[in-house]
Amino acid sequence: MSVALSDTGTADIARLLKWTVPERVKRQEAFATAAVSYYFSFHRRYDVVSGKLRQEALALHDPTGRVVAHELTTLREDNLCDGCGLPTLKEGTSFLYHVLNIFEFAGFPYPVLLLDTSSIEGRALSLMTFTSGGRLSHFRLSEYVLNCRQ
Repeated sequence: MSVALSDTGTADIARLLKWTVPERVKRQEAFATAAVSYYFSFHRRYDVVSGKLRQEALALHDPTGRVVAHELTTLREDNLCDGCGLPTLKEGTSFLYHVLNIFEFAGFPYPVLLLDTSSIEGRALSLMTFTSGGRLSHFRLSEYVLNCRQ
């Protein structure tokens, strides 16, 4: 289910990620398994000139909205897969986090995300969550399907 982020919550995230330049363009969204549960929020920051996605963050919140853990990734075009490009502000899509579903499993301290992490080179699914120590943990299963025609 989709969760509304409060103005205070988004300001807290901006401080945590050190996103202090106000004219930068940002997009944010959040998902939970239930109304009163831990939830994940996704934050994207775009270049104001090119409109390309430059940073993407995943944050885990407790039911009160407090950030428990987070991961920030800076995206560079020189380390992308062959044929991949960074999304733009016009597309409004994520590069790292394409959420398919969110689950709660016995034995896991926090919800688990099911993500589509496919690229132009192949299909992939990932399970992702944070450990009780606040570290991002993921498992990825992929199938290489690139087919070049000559």
